[in-house]
Amino acid sequence: MKKRIICLLVLALFIFSNTAFATNWVFAYELLNIGDKTYIDSDSAIKFDGKLVFWELSIKKEPEFDIVKAMRKIEATLKQPREYQPVEVYYYYTDGREEKSSGRLWGGDVPAGSYIDKAINVALKYAKEGKDTGVKPKP
Repeated sequence: MKKRIICLLVLALFIFSNTAFATNWVFAYELLNIGDKTYIDSDSAIKFDGKLVFWELSIKKEPEFDIVKAMRKIEATLKQPREYQPVEVYYYYTDGREEKSSGRLWGGDVPAGSYIDKAINVALKYAKEGKDTGVKPKP
């Protein structure tokens, strides 16, 4: 009887606990001239209302201004011509510090074959229909 109660309690913990999205970084492209590599979190790529939202992580081959990683939440249109807009940007420094960008976020058209186009195409392979949860993945 005790085993049954314990099993039910453990099962209830799994069912009613807050779930967090896993992070699954998938390679998207490498900047050939400098060696920086960019990955897409395939688990958080979402399509809704004609848009695609996904997280992109760039890992620097050599630190630049002490930045070793940059993580961006990208929102892109699905219709052609595509447009994109980073909606959140985080920088990670050699000393382990995380800093959210407070400056103006750039964006604009997505030229065919560009790096952002490559990232969008990779994210589209994994995107699920749904709503953006707002959960930031771990870099």
